[in-house]
Amino acid sequence: METKTKQNGKASNTEIKDIISGNGASNSIADKNGKDLNLNGNHVKTEVETEKVVEQQKVVETPKMSIDEKISKIEDLKIIIDKREKLIESRKKLNAFVLGSHHSNESVTLTDGQGHTFTATNTEVLSSVIDVIRNIIDDKIKDSENLISF
Repeated sequence: METKTKQNGKASNTEIKDIISGNGASNSIADKNGKDLNLNGNHVKTEVETEKVVEQQKVVETPKMSIDEKISKIEDLKIIIDKREKLIESRKKLNAFVLGSHHSNESVTLTDGQGHTFTATNTEVLSSVIDVIRNIIDDKIKDSENLISF
């Protein structure tokens, strides 16, 4: 199919008459953006629209899994589920943790691999540390839930 295109994107009256009468090779013209328009009032799909339709028509086919692949998938899911359950238990313990006033005995002690320790007793610091840990645990739970698929 031939598409006539002009610099200004418009066909002259003569060109339109030729196309309608069949003297042209096509019943469509292209506007200045290359979009095909049918002169009989029917819209002709552009290349971009055609690509969108093709993408929508693509059906995701799940390949048949062998029994070994199925067992492996189940084992992987079990590991992810166990990890998620541990994270949920950690979050429950963290949520049960109650901070008192500034003069209470709560503290957090960090120890590195070389045996160096750091202890914090400030309630505001402890509250911030707990919030950071809670956010990390929540993110890890979401990540593990996203990995669970069939």
